Amino acid sequence: MSLRDIAIALTTINPPTRTVELFADSPQVGKIYVAGDSKTPDSSWKLPNLAKIQYLPITQHEDLSSALARSVPEAHYSRKLFAYLAATRDGAEAIIDTDDDNFLDGTLGDVELDDKWLVSAEHLGWCNIHGHFGAADTHPRGLPLEEILGARTKKLCLHKSKVRVGVLQWLVNGDPDLDAIHRLTREDFPVFEQKAPIALGLGSVSPFNSQNTLFRRECFPLLYLPTTVSFRYTDILRSVVAQPIMWSQGFLLGVASANSTQVRNVHNHFEDFLSEIPMYTTVNKAFDIANSVTKTGSMQNDLYETYAALAKERIVGDGELSSLEAWLSALEKP
Repeated sequence: MSLRDIAIALTTINPPTRTVELFADSPQVGKIYVAGDSKTPDSSWKLPNLAKIQYLPITQHEDLSSALARSVPEAHYSRKLFAYLAATRDGAEAIIDTDDDNFLDGTLGDVELDDKWLVSAEHLGWCNIHGHFGAADTHPRGLPLEEILGARTKKLCLHKSKVRVGVLQWLVNGDPDLDAIHRLTREDFPVFEQKAPIALGLGSVSPFNSQNTLFRRECFPLLYLPTTVSFRYTDILRSVVAQPIMWSQGFLLGVASANSTQVRNVHNHFEDFLSEIPMYTTVNKAFDIANSVTKTGSMQNDLYETYAALAKERIVGDGELSSLEAWLSALEKP
């Protein structure tokens, strides 16, 4: 599968940014789907020079799925689910998940998802993917705190092998790949080295985020962003749930060099830290649950059973299963 006709999905509370305009100018991008929220200035998106963009105001989310619209809170990052749905129904073969403050430095490249890749050894557990790209003294947001030191020294033992990559995470220069602890205690942000992309072998795991991440069509159910956790945890929880399910379906996580730089929208780093606390305390357990529950052979069933187990452990809240059911039902509609 080649990345020649790609849908972009994002959610925003802002007017169109320069980032969005750059994506709209890219010949590689088929269409851009933008899910609005209750604070988004809808009128600012009605511009003739943004014809490549399908803007979805919050008032239209019910048209895509009334059940999901009732389940997803307003002013929540998971409103992005409606951008995914619109792209899916328009026949997208791949969706890149991103935000409106990530500036594309060049092109998206032309990565073959079914090809020979550099692949890590299997069953390494938690890995620090930043090390391969020249930033071993940093770690991706969501890497369990108790695993950071061990992951930094872990050798990936890369070898060339034919793989099927289900999700591809491009890194982003700046700080979107970093947690709030790093951003509160250090002033330096990585500029990643340009290296060959890698895939993590079965049983070798890394969190991935929603900043610059491609999902192939077969893995679209795994785009689900949990609605009852904070916006700083939702994409990370999604990532640790997704990987055991991907392995069971014969897919691996791919990671590629940065092709974007983030010029971050205004953030309060301490508030980000507070919203990340549940991530620090439960992400390791969440992965263990996902790894142990995944066994049915059905991506949708494994996803549901994993979130049912997470709900039982109170890692996700009341209403999560209703949102997930609405998401899976909406995906099945033509």
